[in-house]
Amino acid sequence: MDAFTKAGLLERQAWWPGLSAAAQQQVLDETTEVSVAAGAYFSHYGEKHHHWYGILEGLLKWSIHTADGQTATLGGQLAGSWFGEATLLRGQPRKSDLIALRFSRVLLMPKHTFDDLRHSQPAFNEFLLSLLAERIHWMMSNSAAQRLMDVDHMVARALVGITHPILNNDPM
Repeated sequence: MDAFTKAGLLERQAWWPGLSAAAQQQVLDETTEVSVAAGAYFSHYGEKHHHWYGILEGLLKWSIHTADGQTATLGGQLAGSWFGEATLLRGQPRKSDLIALRFSRVLLMPKHTFDDLRHSQPAFNEFLLSLLAERIHWMMSNSAAQRLMDVDHMVARALVGITHPILNNDPM
């Protein structure tokens, strides 16, 4: 998967051209980048977050760990995708861990910028609504799949999820 620059990732987003010039400049000015080493935690269960995240490079895994050592992988985020909107909208701590499966670079959009866009930029708000609708649909389908599919089909479904055009937005 290709790596992106901040401007390169933003310019490939469906919502970017619909933003006003002032909103685009705000996003460029207020977003920052962090690097995460392979195998390192990007986020821990129970942490409260103050950013919306875009993957510039790498791969992050969502997982839940139990006290007795069991792990359930919930999904992954590839370069080009965004995540964390539900945590920001709910104002609640994260309910999973995020771990870099390989070296990753992540763009951080501050919550106040995210909220400004959500309240003043219809293109951004429409994108968020579509993204959340897709996430809900995926989770409902995943719940049914857990009950109805064998392991081989579950693995295939997980692989399809990584390439989902909205949930893991490969903008090109």
